[in-house]
Amino acid sequence: MLSLSNSWAYCAQSLFSFTQNELPGDPVLTALIALPQLLVPLVVVSSLGFLAILGAFAARIGGAGIFKPTVRVTVWGALAMAVTSAIGLMFGAGG
Repeated sequence: MLSLSNSWAYCAQSLFSFTQNELPGDPVLTALIALPQLLVPLVVVSSLGFLAILGAFAARIGGAGIFKPTVRVTVWGALAMAVTSAIGLMFGAGG
């Protein structure tokens, strides 16, 4: 069962996750302003950067250490993007 403090921490992390698209430099804004030849690398870097920020923020408000959760979220996010990209290339989407 969740305590009240954990419920508020989850609420704050969720709020931050949903509002992160409003921050300058987010992946959607990057996709809109990037040069076509730099689009994919810049979106990947900005996405991983925001995953790291969200992982650190969630760890902080959850009372955990920051390094391990941030690395975990970022590495698994990078793996998920790589797998999604590979599947897209298998079906001829992109490239």
